[in-house]
Amino acid sequence: MIYDYYCTNCGNKLYGTDIVFDLAQILDLGQEKFIKFSPIDLREVAERNNQPLVNGRKIRLKITLFDLLGYIGQDLDTLNQEAMQELSYDEFAAGEAMVDLLQGSSMQNDDVQMNNIKTLVDAITAKLNLREKTGSETLGDAEWLQDTSHYDLYFWVEPVFFEGTEEIYTIKYSLEENPANLLPFSYKRKIIRGYCPKCNEPIAEGSGKYEHLLVGFLGAASAGKTSLFVSMINDVCHYSEQLGIELPEILCDGKYDKIMSAITLNKYGWAVGKTDAQVVVEAYNATLLVKRRTGNKTILLSFVDIAGELCYDQDIQDISLEALQTFPLITSCHLYMLCTCVSQMGYGNAEENEQENAAAIDNRALIQIANGIYRQRNNQDSIPPMCIVITKADMVLDDANMQNRRKTPFDLENMPELSGRKFVQQEVKNLKEQIEYLQKIYNATNDRDIIESLDWCKRTYDNSKTMTYMAILACSALGRPGRKFDNERDNLERGGDKFEPRRLKEIWSWILCNLGMMPVCENYYLSYIPSFGEGFHMEDERNQTYPVRRVFEEKEEKSRTEAVYQLYLNPSEADQALHLYHMDPPRSWEFWEKNKRMQILKNIGNQDA
Repeated sequence: MIYDYYCTNCGNKLYGTDIVFDLAQILDLGQEKFIKFSPIDLREVAERNNQPLVNGRKIRLKITLFDLLGYIGQDLDTLNQEAMQELSYDEFAAGEAMVDLLQGSSMQNDDVQMNNIKTLVDAITAKLNLREKTGSETLGDAEWLQDTSHYDLYFWVEPVFFEGTEEIYTIKYSLEENPANLLPFSYKRKIIRGYCPKCNEPIAEGSGKYEHLLVGFLGAASAGKTSLFVSMINDVCHYSEQLGIELPEILCDGKYDKIMSAITLNKYGWAVGKTDAQVVVEAYNATLLVKRRTGNKTILLSFVDIAGELCYDQDIQDISLEALQTFPLITSCHLYMLCTCVSQMGYGNAEENEQENAAAIDNRALIQIANGIYRQRNNQDSIPPMCIVITKADMVLDDANMQNRRKTPFDLENMPELSGRKFVQQEVKNLKEQIEYLQKIYNATNDRDIIESLDWCKRTYDNSKTMTYMAILACSALGRPGRKFDNERDNLERGGDKFEPRRLKEIWSWILCNLGMMPVCENYYLSYIPSFGEGFHMEDERNQTYPVRRVFEEKEEKSRTEAVYQLYLNPSEADQALHLYHMDPPRSWEFWEKNKRMQILKNIGNQDA
């Protein structure tokens, strides 16, 4: 099976077969050069060489300088691409004409310099082979030398197909005369599949092979979301086996350098800097290869970050539509983690350690972000679950002055949807324990700012619980305040004490259960992520016309309903009706029993319509 995937750099969703390779890299034309070479281009070249493409078989291919100039100019308009291929050899070697033609292309920036072109021309020229002129040729020697189709370049390739198909997944390559082994594409010494056809940035190995799932981290400025998922990546090594997964591998993509720098700082006890609101492409995105220990399931999991200043526009007090349009990945996520911290005073980002410089939390942002992100969703038929994550909870729980208030926003009387709920006694999905933890946090402080922050978390939940499936978790990503690393003054490995994160395992568990990588209850794995208001059909009801978003067979219905009750605080009316229906299963499929259930399903459809 071939899966669609996402470019974490430009945010575009791509077909699984969409990929390009760097012909400059294949031909070893120097650093920071990029010449698009697609699987279609490869097939055309192989056909011209009378060399069929066979999975895992290396072949030697030839392209002419004329062909190469066409690939170099493929991002230009038709006239300029044709002009590129009409260059004589001397015009090519001189470089001035190429400078004019390449101005503003993806291969060169707007300040194309002669020396850059000269470097490229020299690299190409060094690898050209002038074809010998035969006696039958009518061209004179001078004309023959000027024709770029008489200059050849050779290279080896080995296509790698998607399993069970003839579609090209990636290629290996070599310039050696008789290579024993061909090289995979790599970036920063890490293997990649190839490059994005939209932005030319590296695409992670495994893209298209495995389902690609996105978890979006949302929140206002300094909510702690970047520190959260960076700590999650470092911390998972302690309990990955308990989660039932192999230790996730950090894959190389267009964000690799930035995320690895952040991971290294966190590992040695230094705070991660804020996501740059001025540069959207500088978001701290991370792509992981996650494998289940049982069941042979593997996914690509990307944690998607966006600067708080972009996520929430303080001036208009709403989600930034411009930011969402600029970085569409955030509106394509399969889960959302809406982050807020209990307090920023004395415990902010690396740039905000001083109490007097700490920014005030705009608690209203939570509701606006939650409303805005679902309003702008690319796919309104699929409604991703959301978890409100309260970060920096250690600031409160370290307070010894417990208040034991009689009432909190998280008491069961204020959350009637939990009344009479039975919980599976596993730390992974025991919502009751999570709510009790929130009550404890609320009771552990006299700080009005902290209390107000928690109150707004509950208001956000109440506002969103009829819109999507919701959960609330609290954690500490660091366990203590962080200090900014000064490259000129500090020693990376000796500078900070190691962080002591708390309750990150619970967040990992919630995410993995939603993604079908961890059993929710009774060894039941979700077949796909629940969508609020989805419907259920019995196997013999497939021809019915209820307007439901998704269809399940009856055999999965009971387990799935139980899973919803374990993962979310707010089962829908449909979930509640079906849950009651299955609590006392009918002894036989008599007409009235079946009709009762069908009526439930019809009501679900009517609600969705």
